[in-house]
Amino acid sequence: MKKIFIPIVVIFLLGGCGGGGSSSGADSNSRNIATTVAAADGPWAGNWTNVSFSTTGTVSLDVTDIPGAETVTLTLDLNGSVFGRGDPAPIILIATYPGDVAQGVAHTALGIVSMTLTADGDISGTMTSVPVAGIDSVHYSGTVTSGAVNIAYSIVFTDGTTANGTLNLLKT
Repeated sequence: MKKIFIPIVVIFLLGGCGGGGSSSGADSNSRNIATTVAAADGPWAGNWTNVSFSTTGTVSLDVTDIPGAETVTLTLDLNGSVFGRGDPAPIILIATYPGDVAQGVAHTALGIVSMTLTADGDISGTMTSVPVAGIDSVHYSGTVTSGAVNIAYSIVFTDGTTANGTLNLLKT
């Protein structure tokens, strides 16, 4: 039986909210991603929809930026039948942004999540080692603005078929 999944990648929805200056160089890029992350600081709320299986749930995200450490802590609470297994415990992840992008990898109860976020608000990544029979991986991409996150995700099953969905959050 195929199960649903809400991309934990949303865990890393830390920015895309600002741009910064237009000068070049690594220091400028670092400030740009820092501005992006700082703009994402705070609570977010929304919904996920597995379009393929017509299932839905709510999601909340709390972003805590630690600017001096170029680190952001994200607490994601997915509600609903995630992977067909019910409502999982909140997930806490840490991402760093010492350069021109924010990146993170987390080992969670739902798999290994990787994420990249640019200062322009483009977010993408994968989830592997999903502990649910029949699920190979999850791929996601989307955008983050000053007040909204919009992500499309695709669950890849071991038989090669896919299930698609969306996750949308608003800053509260």
